[in-house]
Amino acid sequence: MSVPGVLYLLIASGACAATFFSLPFWREWSRRTGLMDEPGARKQHRGAMPAQLDANLRTLDRFQKDLNSIDDSIKSAELTQAEERKNAAEERRALQDLMLSQSAATTSALQPQPLDPKLQAPPRLEALKQELARLRGTFNENYPDIVSTHESKVPESRRTNPIEPQWQRQSINSARQLSA
Repeated sequence: MSVPGVLYLLIASGACAATFFSLPFWREWSRRTGLMDEPGARKQHRGAMPAQLDANLRTLDRFQKDLNSIDDSIKSAELTQAEERKNAAEERRALQDLMLSQSAATTSALQPQPLDPKLQAPPRLEALKQELARLRGTFNENYPDIVSTHESKVPESRRTNPIEPQWQRQSINSARQLSA
């Protein structure tokens, strides 16, 4: 603790001790000099005041009615909230069922019709296409795995494409060098 903190603590402790020890002396001095107030007959009530009894009972009745109305409103709000939750859950289930039925209808409508087996791609090519799509989702086009998968997927006649841009050939060659 710092020096001012200790000083403040000592001052506060001294003030509390001085008040505690001087209080009995000040009380006695106040009684002797007449400074302490002593309730007289006009300030003391001998029993309950009848005029106030009716007012106090009316106030208690009003408080009880207010309390009952608040309890009723809380109960009705809780019931309304429970009904709203139930309705929301039913709507959510109905929406999920609708979405499932629509997605099933959509996927069945979007599925390609089976082609002639002679025209279908071999299974290895389909697997390479899927692998290429997976890799492209994670990496860029110059990633060595993408380049090698793409090369194994492309037929030999298309590998030496004279129309292929110069920058693409350079990126493929650099990727080959990296993978080697």
